[in-house]
Amino acid sequence: MVSDEPLVEIENGVVWYFEGEDRDMKGKFEGPITVYPDWVRTGGLAVPTWIPRERVEQVHER
Repeated sequence: MVSDEPLVEIENGVVWYFEGEDRDMKGKFEGPITVYPDWVRTGGLAVPTWIPRERVEQVHER
């Protein structure tokens, strides 16, 4: 069963992730983060960015 419900919502956190298929570039986001089973959503409701979980290295709450 696939759930659309978030696993955790972090009001102020940091996520490090890999950009691109080769994992040669790292990205970092600071702010609101929502973790789903297959995705991590960064940003607020205005302009969210969806990152596949396999590209996420770390997520931390501040």
